[in-house]
Amino acid sequence: MNSPHNNDENVKSHRSGEEDNKDENDSNKEEEEQENKGCNWCSWIFRIAIILLLIGLAVWVIVDSSRLTGVFEDFIDWMEDNPILAPFVFIVVYILATIFFLPGLILTLGAGFAFNEAYGNVGLAILVGSIAVWCGAMLGSMLAMLIGRYLLRDWVGKKAKKNKYFGAIDTAIEKEGFKLTLLLRLSPAIPFNLFNYLMGITKVAFSKYTLGGLGMIPGTIVYVYFGTTISNISDAASGNFDGGILQLLLLIIGSILAIIAVFYVSWVARKEVRKVIKRQEEEKNKAKVSNGQIEMNSQDKKSNNSDDQEVNLDVEPVDNIPDEPVRAESMI
Repeated sequence: MNSPHNNDENVKSHRSGEEDNKDENDSNKEEEEQENKGCNWCSWIFRIAIILLLIGLAVWVIVDSSRLTGVFEDFIDWMEDNPILAPFVFIVVYILATIFFLPGLILTLGAGFAFNEAYGNVGLAILVGSIAVWCGAMLGSMLAMLIGRYLLRDWVGKKAKKNKYFGAIDTAIEKEGFKLTLLLRLSPAIPFNLFNYLMGITKVAFSKYTLGGLGMIPGTIVYVYFGTTISNISDAASGNFDGGILQLLLLIIGSILAIIAVFYVSWVARKEVRKVIKRQEEEKNKAKVSNGQIEMNSQDKKSNNSDDQEVNLDVEPVDNIPDEPVRAESMI
């Protein structure tokens, strides 16, 4: 048999082992927290660097547009001389232009002009140009959306949780992502490059956002057609064209669709706010009911205890009856 002294030593060693394990776990947690903090800082520095780069490129496009026009002019000239390779290179250039906030309208018009000059056929130029523009715009918008989601979605998600109205708008966009994206893609009045990044910071599903890109097809065909009507390369590179009544109708219809999309999202958001308020009220009522039941149960317990005490007080103690020997009597 083990002596009490050995048992005490075993208990002490077991406790010391547990304390050592706790200390190791605490130190490991502290190291993990420090590593996570370091990773978060590095991640945010990288994100801020990308944001500053995008802002710098956008400012450069606005301030030094003349140099950009010259670059576009050289590229359109190259497309005329390379009609077979041009559509594939054009898609890559359009992807980069979408990500870095370069004006896609000039490229779209340039596609119509360059392919018309290269093929000498308006119908073929519209077909090839529209496919190239749409593919480049789709791939570029998908990448821009993912970049926006990586950069700012976590921060926006935290804000949405704190503000029920902002959260309701975010939820509305998530539920009606396809309809909203489709309507706004149909509108040329919506800034294409900025819209891609803004949708990235919402909860919209990537699949719904991508399918909504089908709304770019009508506008793409129209503006490629406008490009085929341009007479010289400098107008194509600078975006100068005369769309006439067709352009005016496109802008009017696009503006109407944009207004419809905004009102639709606000309507869905109001419904979501009502749901949130109703849910909060139901939770409060449930909490009140549960608290009331707890109070009733405690009162019932108190009343039962008091009744038991009263019953104990009312019952008189029974005197002990002494045991006496039973006398047997004969029965005659």
